[in-house]
Amino acid sequence: MTELLTIDRWRARGNMGTMLETILTALITAAGANGIFVFILQKWFEHKCATELETHRANLKRDYDVQIEKLRSELQVASAERSFRFSHVFEHTAKVIVTTYQKLLELQTAVNNFTQLLEPSDDLHWACHEKTDTEVV
Repeated sequence: MTELLTIDRWRARGNMGTMLETILTALITAAGANGIFVFILQKWFEHKCATELETHRANLKRDYDVQIEKLRSELQVASAERSFRFSHVFEHTAKVIVTTYQKLLELQTAVNNFTQLLEPSDDLHWACHEKTDTEVV
């Protein structure tokens, strides 16, 4: 009977070992499956994030390029307006200078004509000087 107990114990231990092996195998298999699932999920998430990041970068670059072109065109328009405005200012300034110069020449001519009327002629001028010279002596 002692032999039966030892055989029964051995069988019980064998059943326990098999059950323990089964549990360990299930745990290892589940851990491996979970590891594979997590790895695949991680790679999918990285791929999705990378794709979204590239899309976002492309959108930012497109918006940046649009803004740069808009600013360039606004600067060109402003430059053209300023150039046009200054060219007309200088034209107007040149016209004013020419008109002012012509009026100054006319004024000078009028002043010369007026002062010629007030000045004695050369004969009278010399005669006056001779008279004053003889009186002084």
